[in-house]
Amino acid sequence: MSIRTLIIEDDRTYARILERITTNEGFEPAIARTGEEGLEMAKEISPALVLCDIGLPGIDGIEVVRRISAKEPGTVIIVVSGQATVENSVEAMRAGAFDIIQKTSDQDEIKLRLHRAMEAANLRRQIEYLNMRDRDFGEIVGESPTMQSVKKRIEEVAISPSSTVLIVGDTGTGKELVARAVHRLSIRRNKPLIAVNCAAVPENLMESVFFGHEKGAFSGADKTKTGLFETASGSSLFLDEIGELDLRLQAKLLRAMEEKVITRVGGVREIPVDVRLITATNRDLTKEVSNGNFREDLMYRINGFKIDIPPLANRGNDILILARHFMFTFAKQLSKRAKIIDQESEKILMSYSFPGNVRQLRNLIEQAVILSSGDILGPDLFKGITQNRESSTTGVIDLWSQKGVDTRSLDERWNALEEQKKILEDEENILIEEALSTSGGTKTMAAKALGISRFALQRRLKKINL
Repeated sequence: MSIRTLIIEDDRTYARILERITTNEGFEPAIARTGEEGLEMAKEISPALVLCDIGLPGIDGIEVVRRISAKEPGTVIIVVSGQATVENSVEAMRAGAFDIIQKTSDQDEIKLRLHRAMEAANLRRQIEYLNMRDRDFGEIVGESPTMQSVKKRIEEVAISPSSTVLIVGDTGTGKELVARAVHRLSIRRNKPLIAVNCAAVPENLMESVFFGHEKGAFSGADKTKTGLFETASGSSLFLDEIGELDLRLQAKLLRAMEEKVITRVGGVREIPVDVRLITATNRDLTKEVSNGNFREDLMYRINGFKIDIPPLANRGNDILILARHFMFTFAKQLSKRAKIIDQESEKILMSYSFPGNVRQLRNLIEQAVILSSGDILGPDLFKGITQNRESSTTGVIDLWSQKGVDTRSLDERWNALEEQKKILEDEENILIEEALSTSGGTKTMAAKALGISRFALQRRLKKINL
């Protein structure tokens, strides 16, 4: 792969000499004539190597080196000088230059300096990557084999800057953390990840949110607005709960991905976009396709690289690792003394199924730390989950406790499960009717009261013919 190189040189003849040398040595040069132009181009192309003349018109070379070094610390800069002195050499090095080349140097000397600089650049990138990987994975806590596999998948796809990524996992497993890790380990990390929860965007505004709109496109559109795709161009766009998108918007999303262009609402001009799409869902998209709720071609398009996030119940000792991590985090934030989770509490945590996954554990530990008064989190602070576990044996069937120890016949257990499902469905219908009644029939308000998306509510209403 060619090495992106920026030559900042006002002497056209010498700029062409450097361009020819770098091209022959496998570099990919671009030329700027002034310091101002060089800074703009450096921001645009993020070069791995910069060759910068000291005596530039306008902003001088030393200041250019200082600004590029501050913005792009991984970039290797070689200063070019017509007459290098000890003073300007020291000043250039302090500003962030790796080496200095005199314009009187022969081509072999320049080639040697170039390759020496790139060896240093490669070493810098490796160190930067390792540090960045450890820092970014710091948010994804866990040592279980399943989470090590997830981290490996993240590293594998992060190096491919354009591959689409589909993250699949139950609610609360940390899908957005995985998306952010993929982005921060990629070459697009210099621009922020743009994230949106599809279930949180009102249906009538979705197209405008995704693709923007022109002034006057609809009532209230008093000015032109860019959408998520334009904002994320050159970066990554994370669409959480992608299964909530309606079919019409799914078609427009597929076109944007296939053709790499978008058209604003009310506009006719096609706008090119360069976006890496990362999506997440807790749904089985294959079933959604079968039910007519999701486009099959879009499902295949977003599933360029799949990362499955395991439920917390399948992560073994990660439960305790996460619990301690959250304890120390909240103790620091809340100025609490909590330092230890006692053995009885650990047994309680390890025996619980955590249907709400990592998010539920996090909230549970936060509550325990808030209520704590000393160094130790004891079992009295986890009464909530012990009571839920006990009540589950007298009310709703606890599938985890029943599994492998239920002595009833298969048909008896099946009939009991069917009866329980009917009870749950009836209770769900009652809650939906109450939410609709309270909201005066407004589906958006009813869905918010129930803690589900409007589309999820619509599907349930369709199912029960309301």
